[in-house]
Parts: sequence; C-alpha cells; structure tokens
Amino acid sequence: MTVDVRRATEADLDSIVEVLTSSLIDHPAIESWFPPDDRRGRLADSFRMEIVAGLAADDVVVVAGDPVVAAAHFQRTANGTLDLEPSVVWAIHGDRSFDLLQWRTTLDQHHPPHDWRLAVAATASHARRRGVATEVLRFGLASLDEQGGSCAFETVHPEVLPACERQGFRPTAEIDAPFGRTWLMYRPRSQDTPTS
Repeated sequence: MTVDVRRATEADLDSIVEVLTSSLIDHPAIESWFPPDDRRGRLADSFRMEIVAGLAADDVVVVAGDPVVAAAHFQRTANGTLDLEPSVVWAIHGDRSFDLLQWRTTLDQHHPPHDWRLAVAATASHARRRGVATEVLRFGLASLDEQGGSCAFETVHPEVLPACERQGFRPTAEIDAPFGRTWLMYRPRSQDTPTS
C-alpha cells in the first residue's frame, strides 16, 4: 500500500481523531483509564485536545493517506516529563484521574531523560500490515533527528518491539501495569546513536 506521509495540518484533525479513536478503543490501557460510560466520546475528546495542543505547540504530528489511514503524535517533553493539567485529566478520566497521573509519574521515573515522547500512534484496521505504520514512524523520527531529539514511548504489545528496534529504539524497562506488562522504549538523539 503506497500512501503519502506528511506533517499533519488542522484540516486533518477530524480524520486523525477518528483513526486514533477507532483503532485504540479496545486497547487495554484505554479500557483501564477511561470510564465505561461514553468511553468512545471521552477518548475522542481526549485525542482532539491532544492533537489540537500538539499542532499549536509545533509538535511532530504525522499522518499517512488522504483520507488519513495512520497517525502519530510525537510530543515535546519538559525535562523528560509531560506537563499534564490535572483539571483536564479529571474532565476526561473522572475518578480514574489520580491513578492515571500516578502512572504517568511512574513512567517518567523509569524512562531515561528524553526530548520527545511518542504519545500515540495508530493505523486504521484496513491499512495494517502494509508498512504504513513503519513509514509514519520513520517520517516522524527523521523530523526528530533534524532537531537532535531523543524519544521515548511505552507499549503493551511485545510484537512491535523488533520493528521499533530497527528504527533505533531499545527497551529500557519492563513494568507491570494495571492493564498488563508494559515495555518502555528509548531512542537516543541521532548524534548519540551508535553506528555499527
């Protein structure tokens, strides 16, 4: 499947939110952090706020296709941590907010210092296993390399680890989360990446 991969614009917002929401609604972390009542609506609102903020902050938001079939948000961090506004977290996550903020703090403590975090990435079901996600990841990481930025993320899917390692990530920790085993991944700044 050949698709155009590019930086996202505001015009992509609705389709990004749809791809992220539809692709991740059954993710174990989503089921853990979002109350069951109106989970889909709350998740879509969360992604909309995240992407709007990311585009405004000049984060690296990457999309593939028109209409969008894959998206990823590389979010700037402050000293390797995310600045989460508690009132916004409460509005979306309700009584699960404290656990979510505590989990974010745990992740921040286990990740090496980093400039960027791969906050979210997803591919529409009909476009999976066709190399689209790899192209989106590659494009986003090239943008980070231009800025000399390191990147971290976490996953509950061990099957993605080899593909991420091919892009320069390495596992740094494994943590037991309320929703299952979580692998923390780190990619150093491009000038720090060892050559082999």
